[in-house]
Amino acid sequence: MNEKMLVRVSVAVSVIGVFLLVAAEEVMLTSEVVIAEVSLEMVGKTISVEGVVKKVFVRAENLFFEIEDETGVIQAVAFKTKERLKQGEVVIVEGKVERYKGAPEIIVRQVRRRNEYTGIVSLQKR
Repeated sequence: MNEKMLVRVSVAVSVIGVFLLVAAEEVMLTSEVVIAEVSLEMVGKTISVEGVVKKVFVRAENLFFEIEDETGVIQAVAFKTKERLKQGEVVIVEGKVERYKGAPEIIVRQVRRRNEYTGIVSLQKR
């Protein structure tokens, strides 16, 4: 292998490595929590919660909903999405905790819903 080809391969592998590190960091920094643990001290952190969709409201391309588990209820919002959820669906919501009207709220990055046949189906990823 000549020197130019070796340099190109090295650069390509380095770039791929950086992308993989960024992706791994995002996954590793996501904390799985129950809703009762979500607090204003977590503002800015990425979390994952699982629960049942309760209230659902759609406005333009924005999806507003409540998710409930055995420990509590929290508001969540998915901006600029065409996906829709139904009351009673079991979902896993991943997103960033933000403060809204004095309470924590999840700004959705990804919603996955449980499917009786396949387990989990991804709905949205931003």
